[in-house]
Amino acid sequence: FIILFYIFYIVSFNVLLFYCIV
Repeated sequence: FIILFYIFYIVSFNVLLFYCIV
């Protein structure tokens, strides 16, 4: 399902951002 992939992409992007800030 495309929406699931989109959610996964957003979550992984947020995790990356979080690790960059911390």
